[in-house]
Amino acid sequence: MLRSGKGRRATVAATLVFAAVLAGGCSTTKPQAVSYSATPVGTTWAAQVTSSGSFGSGTTRVPARAGERTWEGQRVLTHETPAGTMMSRPSDGMRIGFLGPDGKPQFLLSPPVGPQYPLTPGKAWTTSTMMTLYPSGNVVPVESEWKVHDFEEVTVPAGTFRALRFTLVDRVRGAVWNDDSYWLAPELNQVVKVVQRRPATHPLGAGERESAMAERPKAP
Repeated sequence: MLRSGKGRRATVAATLVFAAVLAGGCSTTKPQAVSYSATPVGTTWAAQVTSSGSFGSGTTRVPARAGERTWEGQRVLTHETPAGTMMSRPSDGMRIGFLGPDGKPQFLLSPPVGPQYPLTPGKAWTTSTMMTLYPSGNVVPVESEWKVHDFEEVTVPAGTFRALRFTLVDRVRGAVWNDDSYWLAPELNQVVKVVQRRPATHPLGAGERESAMAERPKAP
């Protein structure tokens, strides 16, 4: 198991890339299916984030904004928070990489990864990507297992919603690094809750972080 500085940076990067699914959109196409629809540029919202263990401690409010920019000559969509900017493909929401507050890349993904829409209860798939960390240039393989469960009623500070739950397990060189759950609410075109869990075998140790929508999306 990696415990070096590079390993720690890789761990943080792997957590950030999937936590940023909060920026992804969804819309109903039929009662038991959810398809991808990008959040309109300029939309703002906020999450209440509670952390424990290796994620830190305490509760904080995190503002977010949906934006756009040019990356390597192509238009990309962005999920902007004080911690930095996640970039995604406009066509399907797949994550491209993460920029720090200074606008410089912290990691890039090849190929881009994310939920494979449309999402239906019982759907499962796996993805593989290579994550390049900056400024070191170190490359980390990430294998992910995704599974869609069912629609559930979930309550967060912003309200109570009918949301489709899906889970994600990430492995780096065969070791589980996180086991996460997401709740997508078609009503808001947003993920309204995320629970991230790290096992005790994680390079940073056990921890849990919950992100719950605290302020509903506001159109530009």
